Amino acid sequence: GMILFITSEVFFFLGFFWAFYHSSLAPTPELGGCWPPTGITTLDPFEV
Repeated sequence: GMILFITSEVFFFLGFFWAFYHSSLAPTPELGGCWPPTGITTLDPFEV
């Protein structure tokens, strides 16, 4: 039971990050063809 739970959590996070990297590496026309989408401001890690 516990191994099945851990496996399902691994696949959940794998799918989540797969979708994130897929959207960032190949943005679709719905996103405006750019990443991050227009209107979203990102943090500069050197200014934090």
